Amino acid sequence: MMDSYRVSVENVLRTILSFGPRALGSMAERQTADFIEHYFQKAGLEVRRQNFSASFFPLVVAGKIITGLTLVILILAGFLFANHPLAVLVLLGLLLVQVPLVMLAVSGSKLSRIGRKFETCNLMGRTPDPDKDLPTILLVAHYDTKSQTLNMAWRVILFSVPVLAGIILFLSALLHWIGIFAMPAWGVWGMIGVAGICLVILFFSRTENFSPGAVDNGSGVAILLSLAERLPAKITPYANLVFLATGAEEVGLAGAIRFVKEDIQSLRQNRTLVMNFDGLGSGGTVTMAGLKQWGKFRFAERAKMSLNEHGFRVRHYKVIPGVGLDHIPFMRAGYLAVSFTQGSVESAKRMHSPADVLEGVNIDELAKLIQAFEQMVERSAIDYGK
Repeated sequence: MMDSYRVSVENVLRTILSFGPRALGSMAERQTADFIEHYFQKAGLEVRRQNFSASFFPLVVAGKIITGLTLVILILAGFLFANHPLAVLVLLGLLLVQVPLVMLAVSGSKLSRIGRKFETCNLMGRTPDPDKDLPTILLVAHYDTKSQTLNMAWRVILFSVPVLAGIILFLSALLHWIGIFAMPAWGVWGMIGVAGICLVILFFSRTENFSPGAVDNGSGVAILLSLAERLPAKITPYANLVFLATGAEEVGLAGAIRFVKEDIQSLRQNRTLVMNFDGLGSGGTVTMAGLKQWGKFRFAERAKMSLNEHGFRVRHYKVIPGVGLDHIPFMRAGYLAVSFTQGSVESAKRMHSPADVLEGVNIDELAKLIQAFEQMVERSAIDYGK
């Protein structure tokens, strides 16, 4: 049985990767959408395309605003540090809230319409003749890619330096304000200088189309399509199934936002479970981000049980700071929604770069993950319908 999962996953991944990098507006993105549509049809699902346009504006503006504001705040803190430590505390406190606020502001469908727009689509496949009395399980994975001048590992390091500098300056300003310790000017400006260099490098980092996107998110698409093949016959008596392949996730979750805006009314809020697959198969602990439960239905416990039984460790966060995942628009709309992802230092070095290739995916592990998710959906369908 394991061999059939492995062959299915590898075939899907090889096909998707053969199209090339799948950035918004690229030929490879359109070819991948056609492939997914054909796969859904072959699985016997009712298929619909949701066409829309999006731009790179949210992605670009978020990065520029966050790095620019952080640099301005640190410089102002440097000038005020000696004589106005309380003002410094307020300014540096803004560093803690500006990232989520900026991400919230730019992850809207209106901003994705600013700038040069590219046509893309969401692909939705659902089991025929849905029963209105049954709950719905919506399975999601994005199929687009992006690459940047620096891979994810370097971007995390370069942004962590100014954040760490901000924390140190905050604590130093606090000690200065209460009269315990005053950091010398050279120490203050030394930290600001190093942080500033990191921020300038981030500010001029560009978004390009060089990443094959094996882990991010060819793996998620492979999981989605494999489940579309296997689940309908098992789950239809207990729940309606919807499979959603989103476009333009890498430019501010535009595809998921568009689906929530235009199609979410067809799914009952208190009878729908949303599961998103993103960046899996790279090894390590499985991270589950999102809500734990809805009413008496304790999804996190059931999810952990299924993954543990297949040999995976699991950790859960309601939110992963600074990381945009497709479950977020659904969660904001009040739905029980979670994302599953994995990560390691090695996978972060490859993410969003030309190094995100098939060799970076552990096919055997991905096959085991599909078995775990299949079991998880089956259990959830039965339990959630009670």
